[in-house]
Amino acid sequence: MVLKMEFEKEFEDKFREQAMKKFGFRKGALQLAGREALGIWIKFNEKKLPGVDDPVSLIDDTLSH
Repeated sequence: MVLKMEFEKEFEDKFREQAMKKFGFRKGALQLAGREALGIWIKFNEKKLPGVDDPVSLIDDTLSH
């Protein structure tokens, strides 16, 4: 799966720098860092958000208002 994201240049530069420090200057370093970052974000936020049984109806309800 491909997930594209756009960030401010300064934020991207810091992310790349930290990814290279942790995973080295090798192919896949950014992917590993991104996976780790998103995994932490998901774990942190999944406890705070209520569960949704039917996300499609939730979107339909939101768009109909």
